[in-house]
Amino acid sequence: YEPSVAESVFADMMAEHPSLRTFPAHRLLTAHRDGVRITAIETLDMERGADRRFEAAVFVDATYEGDLYAAAGAAFFLGREARDDYDESLAGHIY
Repeated sequence: YEPSVAESVFADMMAEHPSLRTFPAHRLLTAHRDGVRITAIETLDMERGADRRFEAAVFVDATYEGDLYAAAGAAFFLGREARDDYDESLAGHIY
């Protein structure tokens, strides 16, 4: 995995969909919901040092660890669950 190559591939993919926008250098502060639907997010623009609010019909959580998912209040846990939690007899088995 080479970060510069991954960034280049991502830029090429985004260029194929000009209606999509990304906002790099923005740190998620909070998410606002209406029921189970995310309606807006607030971020810190790290380059300008200013808070920014985004409202959209669709948000994509492209964070590494599901930060938007967690900020929206979705249930989650960290770590490994037991094999019996989801009836996965081979979970954790080393082949």
